[in-house]
Amino acid sequence: MKASVEWLKDYCDIDVDVTTLGNILTMTGSKVETIDKIGNDIKNVVVGKILEIKKHPDADKLVVTKVDVGNETIQIVTGAKNVKEGDIVPVAKDGADLPNGVKIKTGKLRGIDSCGMMCSIGELNLTLDDYPNQIEDGIMILDKSLEKDLGKDIVEVLDLKEDIIDFEITSNRPDCLSIEGLGRETAVSLNKPFKNPRKNIDELKVENKKNIEGLTVDITAPDLCYRYIARVVKNVKIGPSPKWMVKRLKACGVRSINNIVDITNYVMLELGQPMHAFDINSIEGKHITVRRAKNGEKITTLDEQERLLNENNLVIADEKKAVAIAGVMGGLNSEIEENTKTVVFESAVFNGGSVRKTAKSVGLRTEASSRFEKGLSSENALRAVNRAVELVELIGAGEVVDGKIDVYPTKQKINKIKFDVEKINNLLGTNLSKQEMTDILEKLDIKVDADFLINPYFRMDLEFVADIAEEVRSFLWI
Repeated sequence: MKASVEWLKDYCDIDVDVTTLGNILTMTGSKVETIDKIGNDIKNVVVGKILEIKKHPDADKLVVTKVDVGNETIQIVTGAKNVKEGDIVPVAKDGADLPNGVKIKTGKLRGIDSCGMMCSIGELNLTLDDYPNQIEDGIMILDKSLEKDLGKDIVEVLDLKEDIIDFEITSNRPDCLSIEGLGRETAVSLNKPFKNPRKNIDELKVENKKNIEGLTVDITAPDLCYRYIARVVKNVKIGPSPKWMVKRLKACGVRSINNIVDITNYVMLELGQPMHAFDINSIEGKHITVRRAKNGEKITTLDEQERLLNENNLVIADEKKAVAIAGVMGGLNSEIEENTKTVVFESAVFNGGSVRKTAKSVGLRTEASSRFEKGLSSENALRAVNRAVELVELIGAGEVVDGKIDVYPTKQKINKIKFDVEKINNLLGTNLSKQEMTDILEKLDIKVDADFLINPYFRMDLEFVADIAEEVRSFLWI
């Protein structure tokens, strides 16, 4: 699980450098695999303005430019065809460092001095996902508003700097396959308060309805689907996502697709709950049924591959066909398209073992299936779908329809564990008081109720006294 430190700061005031943070989190059980300091490999690249372009006297395909880089004007020879006088561009000056170890030095091109290089998006390790209005085979043309920043570091101006930590998450901690979960671990590890920016979502009351915009939902396999929630957005405007969302998705290794699909991925990364979005017009009869597949049933998934199903697989279906393999991937027949106007957001919880077996049988393991197969909390599903529609409103992607369809046949059990202080001390070889243990456990949102401990909804892995002892041990040194 990749996490941007900037995103983690939404949940905790981080006042240590990324290397120290990685060491602390590893000590408390969140093993850090790698730390990537994005933008550190770009040096001496600044914002410049092309003042003049003239033909190269000895090369038909080259031009000689004069570029204002703030405190001086430098000469650059280029073969780029998409630049013109007045353009604002990123300029790698003499001595500049670019990603992949590229160094820029003053030299001559066909006998003319060239004191730097104007950069493309690729040379700055950017893509069209980051800047969809750019071109791959030309110079990056910056917004005219950046003329005020001539000579300033391009890393700062374009906000390219980012520290990304890649964690190895153990199979018993699906809550840490989310920025929120890692943010909670970070707060406890740094002995700081956990900030919950989603508090308004936790407290939101949404009316439960049987029918929204004609949509109804049934679950015929409650042993495989514990909860299914649907919310509807109409007057949808499909388009690119805002830059801040694209940046956060990219930091976690997810490519931007469009605003609606990006919202589902954003929520999955933020809260750990996989989601899916359907075009409501692709759902025959506007009736969703969560059912076992039929032997020999087929579905073409979003990756355009046909999958053969059997009765052990769970599907999301309409009145005529399967529209998604539950917990794995949606179907091509219900994907979000440019002309989509009404969207159904799905937030559901499936049996982890069933999803794992299905993913294996159809040969398709996804970010969603890797989370579902570890066992997710049913109580997080409502928070996720409410966050999704909140984001819709935030970025102006559509109009949220009031109410939710919430089918919840298999309630999540609240687990109580006997608070056996003596046994915990024996397991750890310590002599801690009940209050000392309580102080640690309460920071982890584990409630102390007389002689019992009640784990929070997101810690379904806590079942026995030994699990509690492990939590105490991890945070003893703080």
